Amino acid sequence: MFRTNADRALGSSRPRLHFQDDETVACVAGQRIRFSPSDDLASASGSRFQAGSTGHGIALLAVCPSAGLFAFTERIIEPRIQVARYPDCHVEDILVDDGVLDYGALAFSRDGSQLLSVSSEPTVRLVVWDWSQRTQLVAATMPLACVDASFNPANAGCLCTLSERVLTLWKVNKLYEHRSLSSIEVAASDEDGAADGWTVASWGANDALYAGTDTGAVCAVSASGEARQLFACGAALAAIVEDSTHLLVASRDGQLSWYALGKYDAPLWTFSVGAPILSGGVATSPNYLSMAVATTDGAAHSIRLSSAKLPLTTLS
Repeated sequence: MFRTNADRALGSSRPRLHFQDDETVACVAGQRIRFSPSDDLASASGSRFQAGSTGHGIALLAVCPSAGLFAFTERIIEPRIQVARYPDCHVEDILVDDGVLDYGALAFSRDGSQLLSVSSEPTVRLVVWDWSQRTQLVAATMPLACVDASFNPANAGCLCTLSERVLTLWKVNKLYEHRSLSSIEVAASDEDGAADGWTVASWGANDALYAGTDTGAVCAVSASGEARQLFACGAALAAIVEDSTHLLVASRDGQLSWYALGKYDAPLWTFSVGAPILSGGVATSPNYLSMAVATTDGAAHSIRLSSAKLPLTTLS
């Protein structure tokens, strides 16, 4: 069904791997951003590198495959957000938010026209940018530091942030030219098996939002912030990915499990990478045929599906 090999990511200071396009994986590699072929993550000769402007190292990285963009911050006091174009790596614009000492999250909207940033020092502040105009469209403060943030790919007016075990939905409200943000905290009830908190959240098609917990519950989250458990795994969740027909669930124990959408009694097939998976450590290519998985031993596993049409029945 797929082939896999374990390759080591050089000095990645963040667990995240990103597909810049169907064949290229981007990651933070110490003082530089590394762009590697998805089927040969260890090849230095086949990779290209983008350095920052200060030499102090890259802190955060976000990519937008559809627009050919990436954005990054550096490990300095009062960092700037640099937006660049791939593959020429030309910096298109630089965003400055006065007084910010550090950032906790960056994310592009699906079309690349907007950028979401969440500062972590001195205050936790969410900002939606029209980056090409260097304009802050809307902003709001948050009570807890943010470890992940994303736009709804189907509606850039809906956002999601994940703080320490707290999941929050945000909506951009617009009245004439005035914008504001409203938020709903997603409650995790005992019956959902999620009392210990959220570990991962991921958007699917048609405004679907999936969330997982450190007790192994996989839930569907409604626009009103209600979480409904779909099924439970045996370990804390590291990542969830939906395509048009399947739901992929990655557990922190190293297990990858594929389910047919809407049929969660048992996985269609499973695969282990042989090491614990980092939280948020699974990236999929835009065409869903390739994956990159980051594990706690520092390895980056390249997984490529041999067929675009995946089975909908259990494999023995």
